[in-house]
Amino acid sequence: MNTEQIKAAIAEASGFVWRHFARPDIDESTPRYVGEGKSPDERFYISALCRPDRKVIEPLPNYPQDLNAMAEAEGTLDDFAFVEYWQILCTLSRNSADYIKHAPLTDSQLACRASAARRADAFMILKGAHGQTAK
Repeated sequence: MNTEQIKAAIAEASGFVWRHFARPDIDESTPRYVGEGKSPDERFYISALCRPDRKVIEPLPNYPQDLNAMAEAEGTLDDFAFVEYWQILCTLSRNSADYIKHAPLTDSQLACRASAARRADAFMILKGAHGQTAK
């Protein structure tokens, strides 16, 4: 999966919803014909993931590179899902090259030091999308 797909998958799993917006570059004077094999919806509207409490298009959080965004996504997990997520994160941390550098640390200590990309990996594995992003 590429970064945009990962961002969209984590956003959806964290409660973002799809909304349809009129394309800003098309006004009422534009002829409304179907062309190039596109339906009118595809031609005149944009679908975007948005926070449930907002009705504007904004950039998705950059989960693989932003620890604050990952903390927000982690906050949407219930207790049981978080325990499973933490176990996945511990396993990924133990299997990384960082484990050799920090061998005396426990799995939980390694997981606390995990990068945003590794946390995004664990979140994607938890939600069933197995795209590997951690480096």
